[in-house]
Amino acid sequence: MVTRLHDLVNKLRQTKESQLIQPYSSKGRRDPFVPLSAGTLQALAGKDLTDEDRDALPDLPSIREIKNLYPFILLGIIYTESESSLAIINVSTKEIKQDKIVKKGEEIAGARVTEIGKDYIKLLWKNKEIFLSIKY
Repeated sequence: MVTRLHDLVNKLRQTKESQLIQPYSSKGRRDPFVPLSAGTLQALAGKDLTDEDRDALPDLPSIREIKNLYPFILLGIIYTESESSLAIINVSTKEIKQDKIVKKGEEIAGARVTEIGKDYIKLLWKNKEIFLSIKY
């Protein structure tokens, strides 16, 4: 009785697994369950987006717009476990063009440094939190 029940359970498991794993074949058509923007992003995955790529995606600002949005560029971080970490930030506005070394709590071009991590900093600028990171 136990072996028969065990065989029945195994057969049910195999049947359920085969029913659950059903590969989707698009037959050359677009997958209707993937949003158009996600499909475009998947096609572009693995490479940096250019301005032309960004123009094809809805509601995504161009690289020039992003660079003009915030005048800050994180150049480097001198990180310590204590609160004495430093960040090197480039500021480029109409009035100011400079590189400055700042620590937590200091201001640069009207932005206050609120946090310095190993590879990022957070600034509070015009009541908005800005997250700048370093790409390795």
